[in-house]
Amino acid sequence: MTMHMMNLNMNEYAFAHYDGFVEDIKNSITHDIITHYNMGRKHDTLSECDGISDLRYLISQYIDTDVENIFIINGADPAIELIVKSTSPEAINFYEPAYGLYQKLRDNYSLNYSENEIDIICNPNNPDGAEHDRKQIENLARNNKNKIFIIDETYMDYLTMVGNTGKTSVPLVDIFENIYVVRSFSKVFGLAGIRLGYIVTNKKNISTLLQNNHRNHRFLKYLFF
Repeated sequence: MTMHMMNLNMNEYAFAHYDGFVEDIKNSITHDIITHYNMGRKHDTLSECDGISDLRYLISQYIDTDVENIFIINGADPAIELIVKSTSPEAINFYEPAYGLYQKLRDNYSLNYSENEIDIICNPNNPDGAEHDRKQIENLARNNKNKIFIIDETYMDYLTMVGNTGKTSVPLVDIFENIYVVRSFSKVFGLAGIRLGYIVTNKKNISTLLQNNHRNHRFLKYLFF
């Protein structure tokens, strides 16, 4: 009998994908995808790969936002680290109990003396599942314009699956430039192994993310490997 190990502490996907799922992925891989360098020539980042525009479009339809608000990156953790790197905060704040990455960022990142602070809000929260209403986050962003708000929505898809669409902060990115929403394909979609996530933010912030993004995330490598 074959035994499969599952990491419960990482909330790995516990169910089987539909029949033919792996075959569909295999069939979508073309010769050019394997043999050609598909990184964008200008910024050399994942968000400028050939074919990524299709993915951005599909995501924009799924979460109902402008495609220009979407930045593709290799997972939610690198997304959060990139936002911190791009905004150069003086302090990183978060509610507890919290996902362990937030504490590692605060303990290890070289914080700068600037007017910016980052508040990380996990919605729904990991590990206790606490939810934050969109109006709460809207009021925070409006009343604290000197702060950057990272809304970690890694688990938001579980709420939207049951019809609770009023919690996501995605609609706020067109109103506020100080909100960054982070999403992942690892949990509800069960695709942790492909390392894919995305940031949703005001389109004015995308160029800064492009300038600071690198395929080799040296900071996360320093923390975890």
